[in-house]
Amino acid sequence: MGVLKNDVGRPSKKTKIIRGILKLIGILIIIAAGLYIGYIIGNSQNKEEEKTDKKKTEVKENKENEVKELDVNDPLIRELYGYFNNLGGCPIEKDFYTKNGALSENISDEFILTIAALNTEAKECKEDYLGDNNYWPCYEVTDLNENAMKIFGKQLNIKSDTILYNNCESYTYSESNNEFYNIGSFGSSFSFIRNIYKATELNNKIYLYEVVATEDMEENLLDSTGTNKINLNSKLTKDNITNYKDKLENFKWTFDKNEDGNYVFEKVEKID
Repeated sequence: MGVLKNDVGRPSKKTKIIRGILKLIGILIIIAAGLYIGYIIGNSQNKEEEKTDKKKTEVKENKENEVKELDVNDPLIRELYGYFNNLGGCPIEKDFYTKNGALSENISDEFILTIAALNTEAKECKEDYLGDNNYWPCYEVTDLNENAMKIFGKQLNIKSDTILYNNCESYTYSESNNEFYNIGSFGSSFSFIRNIYKATELNNKIYLYEVVATEDMEENLLDSTGTNKINLNSKLTKDNITNYKDKLENFKWTFDKNEDGNYVFEKVEKID
């Protein structure tokens, strides 16, 4: 079809409209093609980014779920284990273990107080509670709560009466002075040996693996010849503890990292 012209030889108005429409269609085709190409490129980049993010997430998850072996002599490990080691002659351990484990939420206030006190520096009492001019060791409630929070992640449930734990450690609370005074440690004839042989970390939790040998176990343990009884006091050391762990009771301690960055006691449980 020829180009429509007017009387003076120039394209007619109808021809201009057709040309304009064709130009617009061409522009739209170019824009659509550009958008499509951009979509293809962008979609490809998004898929690559998704793959990269997925790999990063998998690496992070694998790293988080990776069990890390710790040195049992690491200062942090010895500190966590030491909270429950500085117990003198008190039979707390026997009571703790014969329950076949304990959870943080159901251990007694007496136990928390005793452990906090045994890990707190005692001070001279503010007054002579017993009337014998012998000022017994006292513990500021502020100091006790600080250690209770550090070890157990909770504060003491203060009581106004005397707290006697396991016929061993006895404390009385003075409300006027806001302190506990110790009225006696009665000791224990129960003997045992315990030590940790492995420590691990996983997902912000530290696990301590411990072997426990009580005096009655020693009577049943024989050496390789099957005749001489093993003296656990001399044998159960950090160097050779693994030689006996299969013959003795094993426990696993769990400490959970809280918002303050402290690893607090969560539970102890007996394991095979």
